[in-house]
Amino acid sequence: MNISEATIIFSIGPVQSFIAQARKTQDLWVGSYLLSYLTGVALCEFMNSGGTIESPNLDENNFFSFIKSLKEKSDRNKSKGLVDAPKVGSIPNQAVIKAKNKDPFQLAKKAELAVRKEWLRICDTIWDRYFSRLEKQYPEVKNIWEKQITNFWNIRWLIVEREEDIIKDPYIFEFLGIP
Repeated sequence: MNISEATIIFSIGPVQSFIAQARKTQDLWVGSYLLSYLTGVALCEFMNSGGTIESPNLDENNFFSFIKSLKEKSDRNKSKGLVDAPKVGSIPNQAVIKAKNKDPFQLAKKAELAVRKEWLRICDTIWDRYFSRLEKQYPEVKNIWEKQITNFWNIRWLIVEREEDIIKDPYIFEFLGIP
């Protein structure tokens, strides 16, 4: 796609149904934190690929700084840094990214892939630590697990060539969940 400057509107969901499943405050916190973390993973990928984050403002966001530092560590050293993790996930699930002289389609696909890979990494860690021992007694449990985690997230992105089109196009507001 040859666009000299495009705007990418990026969103991860489902927010409402995901958060609504929380039964305790702790569940609500974990769900919100995870959603914020995965959005941060996408934004790191956008930045590393040459995109400019327009919104949200991440200049002094400790949570985003933490995620960036994790991305720079090797997989073996990642768990050591978790002790210092901020307690609040402060990144919203929607973002606006400028793609100047970059292929916006490729930027968005790379960010989506980064989120999906990180989600599967988290799920694999949970499986190995807590559920793998059930597989011998209940062989179907792995299939159920895979069905539940595969394509769980609804990752949406929209590429807009001209910024003024954002205001004029009602589909964009529907995409963002704004009535």
